[in-house]
Amino acid sequence: MIGIRDPRRKDAVVAMIPLVDAAISTSGDYERYFETDGVRYHHILDPRTGSSATGARSVTIVGPMRPPPKEFQERIHHGPERGIRFVESMAGIDAVIIDGDGDMHYTAGLRREPPQCTQGKTGT
Repeated sequence: MIGIRDPRRKDAVVAMIPLVDAAISTSGDYERYFETDGVRYHHILDPRTGSSATGARSVTIVGPMRPPPKEFQERIHHGPERGIRFVESMAGIDAVIIDGDGDMHYTAGLRREPPQCTQGKTGT
């Protein structure tokens, strides 16, 4: 089992994913960032605006035995609905997305064996 960290509570885990013969990679807005006037600025940019993406706090990709390109994860950070559709269009790839409000979304492949949620909504 692999834990997915809560993007707002450093020592909390929000889900556990069974991982066998696969790779996992997570990208989020919680390691490299700063806050000014209550706004979080981080390294994942929305190419449409040039500002920090706000659609997802964390994106975890599960797939074949090679990590996905960084651009793949960054594209998904723009929102869970489009991100889930994008990932589900690719065979053998699944994702867990924690959106900007802290709600968790996951692809159909993980619905067969959904992540074991440790809590409801993630920290604020």
